[in-house]
Amino acid sequence: MPETLLYIDIDENDPVHRRKLAGMRRYAAGRGWRATGVDILQSTPQDVLAMLERDRPAGCAVEASTHPDSFPPSLFGSVPVVYFVADVSQYPTSPRFATDDAAVARAAFSELSSGLPASYAAVGLRLVGWSRRRVAAFAELCAAAGRPCEVFPGKEGESRTEYEERLASELPAWLSALPRHTAVFAANDAVARAVADAARAAGIGIPRQLTLLGVDDCAPPGRSSPEISSVRFDHERIGYLAAKMIGDDVAAKNARGIKVVEDAASLAAKKESIATRPPFTYGPLFTVRRNSTRGRGRHEPAIAEALEIIRREACEGLTAEALAARFPFSRRLFDLRFREAIGHSAYDEILSVRMEMAYALLARPEVPVGVIADMCGFASPIALHRYFSRRNGCSMTEWRRRNGGALPQSQQR
Repeated sequence: MPETLLYIDIDENDPVHRRKLAGMRRYAAGRGWRATGVDILQSTPQDVLAMLERDRPAGCAVEASTHPDSFPPSLFGSVPVVYFVADVSQYPTSPRFATDDAAVARAAFSELSSGLPASYAAVGLRLVGWSRRRVAAFAELCAAAGRPCEVFPGKEGESRTEYEERLASELPAWLSALPRHTAVFAANDAVARAVADAARAAGIGIPRQLTLLGVDDCAPPGRSSPEISSVRFDHERIGYLAAKMIGDDVAAKNARGIKVVEDAASLAAKKESIATRPPFTYGPLFTVRRNSTRGRGRHEPAIAEALEIIRREACEGLTAEALAARFPFSRRLFDLRFREAIGHSAYDEILSVRMEMAYALLARPEVPVGVIADMCGFASPIALHRYFSRRNGCSMTEWRRRNGGALPQSQQR
């Protein structure tokens, strides 16, 4: 029987969880192992103990943000365990992965500020740690730029359920009170969808009156109106790295010929005595731009059309000159209107789309590095290699080697 990796507390309806499990499965396939998810509704501590006894897995990855205190290291005995945590203070003696929420805020501010908004606002889940950190960091960036940021308020002593009920009932009126052309940062895509629904209920147009950005890129394209721009993580890579961490632990024990003979109490005491480990924090990969951030100048029909052309044709060799030639005004005027609406040039936007494709191809080890330039629309492999090296400080081959065939941690578009 092949070795098994368990991903505990997975929610099969959550795209983030599915991406992590896909990464674990990619690693497991390379070792002749298998990886399986344990559904959130079945993940009681007693269920986990039964599975550990029955399956004797090589290791476990645990989604600790769902039930923060339910699955301590002592529960797993000698089985290696890695945590996905909502707060870096969780399980400080264990290997764990956490999002860099300050980096999320920076990516969000960069995207929203390029639309030249009149003001900023932020909506989060008030009693959730990662959400509070993202919103606070975003507000600080606004303040540093000399711009205020309205934050949907909480009330002293209210529970998370009470806050979420009030969010649903009061959000339309709160959005209506914001200035026209406000850029709204939502702490994740679920909150962004709630903002979009509230705006629709209040008769507020997105992106003409408000622009909106979420986090996680969980909304399937074409399923919502407007389609919501989102800051995306490479959760598939994080799942791969978590599985690799477990695999390295198993390999090290096998190399030393270790046979675990301690009882559960001794193992628990040993784990508690380990010094605090620094967490593995990871930032966003890039921002997926959709209709909800095409506000201010971005609702101009010609610029909206230009953005759609770039999304479709950037990897087919589209140039900024050829793009401008499709519109009934001079190249200079096109460049000025595009930069005013988007915050950077059409050439930069084309490069962003091409690089997004390049990173996606680097995540597929079966794709030779030598063909990526042609698949992304670069004039030659040399042109891509030079640009990639300037941007990342190393070659594409080195990036692929460092990242296990996956994407870099935090490349902003």
